[in-house]
Amino acid sequence: MEAARLSVLHHYGILDSGSEPAFDRITGLVRQIFDMPFSGISLIEADRHWFKSRSGSCVEELPREISFCAHVIRHSEPTCVQDTLLEETFRDNPFVTGEPNVRSYLGAPLVTAEGFPIGALCATDTKPRVFDDGQIAIMKSLAALVMDHFDLREMAGCDGLTGLLTRRAWLDLANKEIVRAHRENGPAAVVIFDLDHFKNINDLHGHAAGDAVLTALGKMVRQEGRVEHPVGRIGGEEFAMVIPDAGVDEAAAAAERFRVSAESLAVEFEGKRLKPTVSVGVAAFSEQFVNAEQWLAAADVALYRAKAEGRNCVRVLDRVVPEQYPTCGAGWSVSTIGR
Repeated sequence: MEAARLSVLHHYGILDSGSEPAFDRITGLVRQIFDMPFSGISLIEADRHWFKSRSGSCVEELPREISFCAHVIRHSEPTCVQDTLLEETFRDNPFVTGEPNVRSYLGAPLVTAEGFPIGALCATDTKPRVFDDGQIAIMKSLAALVMDHFDLREMAGCDGLTGLLTRRAWLDLANKEIVRAHRENGPAAVVIFDLDHFKNINDLHGHAAGDAVLTALGKMVRQEGRVEHPVGRIGGEEFAMVIPDAGVDEAAAAAERFRVSAESLAVEFEGKRLKPTVSVGVAAFSEQFVNAEQWLAAADVALYRAKAEGRNCVRVLDRVVPEQYPTCGAGWSVSTIGR
């Protein structure tokens, strides 16, 4: 269930995205309604708690093991903590014993249409609080509003930061290409590329710098891509492209051109010159694929190999070896192109 929950979370393509007024208005409203010093919209990843929006704090993320919101996603109803010092689960938490000295907490889970809790809308105070049924109902309604905005953002089909397709829109197009390739028994390929050491950019220069890099990469992809090669932002710093009617060699050549173009980028940000690179994986179409997720999983095998072998390179999965990667629906041998 946790693997499925994380998969749904990543499908939204929200992690590590920039601030958006729709969400900032909600966290500001929560602070006003409850008269509490902090509120946030959190997303819970495998090992971290990341804020899509926050009001009253500059903390962008924290380890999952000390996250209050990580407890919320275990339940279908809001979590109310009237006094953290009286709760065994929370009284030794570093945010209770030290700054910001949390004494009360109210969080409502952010639940997808599939029923997966991906995060929480929360508020905290530095003094004990008693939350009545009306306040809990308001928090639940506002959490549902957050999910409505997440879904609308995804349904729009266009990533607000990069101008590329959202993950869901890209998957829809990739699934259509699978149907066409099966029908016509023709070649096709998926190229997946990931920004190298992107977390370091955010940690060293801030998320605004990371957004600047993502924006520049999105512009480069739109300028150099072709209309018939749909490109989507399928994760925080991960992108994918479908190349119809292309064999492995043609797809690998296109992947290498994108790698070289990304390497030539110089992103100016607050007097700094950021030089991103990308690792790239390519997967040829296989008749064993029944959906785009399987195709992506195959390309991921090559992408992980590119990362393991030094990054800023292209790796291609071009031959079926079923016993090697059964989770992909097919296994692959990996070949090398570029650096």
